Amino acid sequence: VVFFKTFGRFSTTHEGWHATLNKVRNNDPCESCIGLHGGMLRSLTDHGWRLIGTYIARNTHLRTLQVDAESNDQMATIFRNLTGSKCIELLLLGNTGQELSFVPELTSFENLKEFRIIFCRLAPEGLARISRTLQHDGNRLKVLDLDSTGMDDDDVGIIVDALRRNNTLKTLDLSDNSVGVRGLRALLKLVNDVSSIDATLTSNCTVCIHGLASNNNRLVDLVEHGKI
Repeated sequence: VVFFKTFGRFSTTHEGWHATLNKVRNNDPCESCIGLHGGMLRSLTDHGWRLIGTYIARNTHLRTLQVDAESNDQMATIFRNLTGSKCIELLLLGNTGQELSFVPELTSFENLKEFRIIFCRLAPEGLARISRTLQHDGNRLKVLDLDSTGMDDDDVGIIVDALRRNNTLKTLDLSDNSVGVRGLRALLKLVNDVSSIDATLTSNCTVCIHGLASNNNRLVDLVEHGKI
């Protein structure tokens, strides 16, 4: 209960959450995932957030972390002490009702393989951090899920530029975004640059892109008829 500003009666959900936190703090090998979300976050003090971040960073058994915060400041507070985790492989971030502008330094998670943004739009600051991560030599990401994040052709261009310097990402999900003809052309050139023989041979991009059909069936028709 030291994490909370108020000490009213806890619901079963809160009690279960406290039990989970204790397991994380004690490095219980049976606890491999934790979700920080919902109304329980509103009553956390900054000190409580930092303690949770420290517990997660020190834990050697956690593999999945989901954080659905109510503000970017709240998100930044927990990650202040969470960098340096050596065990987290899947990170999911959501920012209820707001654009997600805060994205942690993903390369500080030594074994991070999947990064997914859930139920929120991605602000330019967050996209810039993801772009830098993709270009970083220490990056180990295999899966990047940007489903329903409000991306347009300009945003896709930023991701494409970053992926030209990346040979680790295997899956990119762009479902339910505003990807138009310009964005699709950039993506197609990324995975199959036929502008010259040299361009084809020197391309190191091995990413599989999902969700383009869900953006616009007309784009699929254009590809099938050789108009893109």
